Amino acid sequence: MSIVAVVAFQLIVIMPGIHAEISNGFSVVFQTTPRLLLGCFCSYFLGSYVNAYVMSLLKEKFFKYLFVRCIASTFFGELVDSIIFLTISFAGAESVSVLITMMICQVTFKVVYEIVAYPLTKYAINWMRSLENRPLKY
Repeated sequence: MSIVAVVAFQLIVIMPGIHAEISNGFSVVFQTTPRLLLGCFCSYFLGSYVNAYVMSLLKEKFFKYLFVRCIASTFFGELVDSIIFLTISFAGAESVSVLITMMICQVTFKVVYEIVAYPLTKYAINWMRSLENRPLKY
């Protein structure tokens, strides 16, 4: 659906409008959507991969420390996600200092959210393990 939306937005930008001011406004708003879509796809794929990789890597060494694994994997996954998304989407449109500030804020917010949501995460993991009849080791 995102691809369909981007194609529709690009058609809006290409098609002439009745009023030049409105057409220019649509162009300003919608001409960046291909960059945003590319940034979303790349950052989601690589950020999720890094998150899962770090989680599995830490599971071997820190099996009993689910909290540490969750926070560390979220931190690294979201760091990669933020760097890729913001660079692809906003490089050249914003200064480096603004991009760094956005990255710090985004990673911080997502790690804090992971900390707040951890009890629910732990409950869900324990519930799924109980369905598999595996012993809980947390």
